[in-house]
Amino acid sequence: MSVVISKIALEQKLKETSALFGSTTEKEKQDILREDAYWLTQALENENPNDVLMRAFSFWEKSNGKTGLKPFELSTEETTKQEIPPRLPFLKGGSTPPVALTLWGMLDHAFQNGEYLDDRHVSDIFNRLPPATQTHFIDTVAEHIRASIQKTSYTASDIAPILKDEALLLGLVEKTTLTAKSKEEDLQRIARKLTDWLQYHKTEPPTEEKREEVLYGAEAANMYIKHKREETTEEILPLYELRVRDRLRLTTTEYLRIRPVSVEKLLAAVPTDPRQLALVAQSAVRQDLLAVPDAEFKKRVRTAMLIRAYSCNKELHSVSIRQFFRGVVEE
Repeated sequence: MSVVISKIALEQKLKETSALFGSTTEKEKQDILREDAYWLTQALENENPNDVLMRAFSFWEKSNGKTGLKPFELSTEETTKQEIPPRLPFLKGGSTPPVALTLWGMLDHAFQNGEYLDDRHVSDIFNRLPPATQTHFIDTVAEHIRASIQKTSYTASDIAPILKDEALLLGLVEKTTLTAKSKEEDLQRIARKLTDWLQYHKTEPPTEEKREEVLYGAEAANMYIKHKREETTEEILPLYELRVRDRLRLTTTEYLRIRPVSVEKLLAAVPTDPRQLALVAQSAVRQDLLAVPDAEFKKRVRTAMLIRAYSCNKELHSVSIRQFFRGVVEE
């Protein structure tokens, strides 16, 4: 009978890695542990964990420990024994522990890095596309997966066959324009709600709570108020906010910092002229919303680019980043 790496042992090592991450404050150590957690999770969700580990070990040796996974030994078990169910992949980067990705985030991560793609040139093409085109394409692929595989959560084993089907991906590329149009229409419908309300309530202050009610209903407003009173962490973020976070390629911490900012304020901070933006990027002292580390700066610029891709963004200037993208990601 064939023998495989014990997924129970992998799960235990992942728990130990997460515990070590939480107990250290050294950035270099955190980066190493984050890389370890990423590869352990990839192995857990793969049908052939040993292959993933061997690849990770090889990366570690070829890069002199800069990437991949330091070789170690795990116990083995018979394939007939119960295994831990596959988990969502982890997102590397940021100052917070690795976080589970949504379906959208999994696809974005795969296309950026070429994971599960038979032709890596697909990843090269994807990475050269404008941000809005990238997001609309992933929207199209995600909608296809949700229609084909009706589940509450997804793993790499769900998306890998689709990412390997080049004919299917080509067909989905052709549907991307329809997806973009649909998202635009969703935002226009939401924008009209706010415009109509403002027309008849000129003296009433449009608080974020009131805008939430106008845009998404009383129940949504009540839930927003409830969450606002609680300490917000990844564990209690509603699904739509996890989707927004992944769409903007933010860590949870980065998302929590940007989500209450108004669309108007972000767009005012990010120049539309590429030359002016380059000057801001190179400046030793950035102002206001752009006074963040380079990696986060690029993500905020990308967020502004995504907003500007929609023609109705002017009507929604007063809403928060969270409220704007809620209209995009909710089904």
